[in-house]
Amino acid sequence: MIENRHPQFVAVKDGEVVGWCDIRRHFFPSHAHRGSLGMGIIPAHRGLGLGLRPR
Repeated sequence: MIENRHPQFVAVKDGEVVGWCDIRRHFFPSHAHRGSLGMGIIPAHRGLGLGLRPR
């Protein structure tokens, strides 16, 4: 993802990456406005509110 300059974000807890979100952009010029979204959270950290927006 980094080598291809695709946007990528990570969630870090206590110095450990526990989740991520990335967008793989389409490389055809006619599809430059499109991409594929990927998200994940390490199983041990699921259901703990990591993906909730802080208030």
